Amino acid sequence: MRRAGLIAAALLVALALAALWAVRSETGLRFAVARIAALTRGRVEIEGVSGSLFGPLRAERVIVTSTSGARTIAERVEIAPRWRMLADGTLALDAVTIGALRIAPSPPHDEPPTVPATLALPFTLEIAQVEIARLTIAERTELTGIRGRLRLGRDAHEVKLTRLASPWGEFSGNARVATAAPFALSGAVKFARGEAPKARATVVAGGSLVAATLELTGSLGDAPVTGTAGFASFARPWLGDVALRGE
Repeated sequence: MRRAGLIAAALLVALALAALWAVRSETGLRFAVARIAALTRGRVEIEGVSGSLFGPLRAERVIVTSTSGARTIAERVEIAPRWRMLADGTLALDAVTIGALRIAPSPPHDEPPTVPATLALPFTLEIAQVEIARLTIAERTELTGIRGRLRLGRDAHEVKLTRLASPWGEFSGNARVATAAPFALSGAVKFARGEAPKARATVVAGGSLVAATLELTGSLGDAPVTGTAGFASFARPWLGDVALRGE
């Protein structure tokens, strides 16, 4: 009996060591990537993977296709995970670095999108540091030097933008969106342009994604500028009344 118990214990240790080897090896990573592709029915494709599930994980390209036809393509991706936080239902990543990110929106539709019942995920995702060298939207708008952090939670989603460079100037800010309808919204975005014409602005958001308000204060050159606007994310047209005032 004692011998059988020792054999069972040895088998358990061997299985644990084999599992540990798998998650720390590139073989385990490739198995996980194959499972992701199968579970998403090909809507998530991950190419050129290396590293291990314990990190860092690297991929030459990640392609995500939505049911509406929108495509997001990330190239030169590196992820540093923090698996020890999985026990409380949180997937935490120390850092996500992307060399190039391209977003191709879905074809426009005349019908407004349906208001979802919730925006909550089945788990919490935290990324302590996000860096994107170049972001291209619809093959037209190119943004660079993006840095920040992200938290997608069960009750709310939060984003902190440390820096974003655009052809018009630099942006920073933060936002919080509740996951339950009507998706309460709060946050602020700051804009600064050092070249002529010099400009500074702060836009404060309130309300909800269903019916939001924006309040602008800033300056263009030496002239102060204020304004208000409204928008509704699930309506067409989504932009409401806009009013700008200057001196």
